[in-house]
Amino acid sequence: VLLTFVGNLNKHTFEPVRSILHPIFRNPNQCPISSTFFVNDNFTDYCLVQRLFDNHNEIAMTTSSNKCPLMNCYDENNWNRWGENNWKREIRQQRINLIEKSSIHRSHIKGFRVPHLQIDDNRHFEPIRNLHFHYDSSMLFKSSKYIWPFTLDYSFNQIDCINCNESSKTIETLWQFPLHEWAYPNSNFIFFAILE
Repeated sequence: VLLTFVGNLNKHTFEPVRSILHPIFRNPNQCPISSTFFVNDNFTDYCLVQRLFDNHNEIAMTTSSNKCPLMNCYDENNWNRWGENNWKREIRQQRINLIEKSSIHRSHIKGFRVPHLQIDDNRHFEPIRNLHFHYDSSMLFKSSKYIWPFTLDYSFNQIDCINCNESSKTIETLWQFPLHEWAYPNSNFIFFAILE
């Protein structure tokens, strides 16, 4: 299981994360728990990002603005569906933000997740491949069928994918770390988990 967090990092969001990653919690091999953080630019304190990275957590990213690419999630007056240039600009800008503001070398930024899990005709795949990302973690699958991480070198059966579109486009050298729906027993909440 991979433990991931998505969004901004600042003094308000950091405390709950810090309690989960507290050194008293250990993996079965007695190593401290680490996590992957998919960071956007909104209200992010890049000193905290650097601190998490220095403490052996992975820093990945989503888009800079974290706006919804497919639908108007926040009832914005000036919202438009993203085109290819929007995707490229948003991805490129957040990568620059992480490199310049948190002093993390580009080679350490390997993962990407689309904002709000809104996959738009796979338009994000080309820019992240061109920027040498290693993986995407945006596809959400039904919990009834666990899917292991796979490469996008070949087309795949999208029947169990909740947020995939009908595109059969392949992207060489890019891995997909799928998310799985997980309903906690006796709860109204649905969580997303990555099976590894």
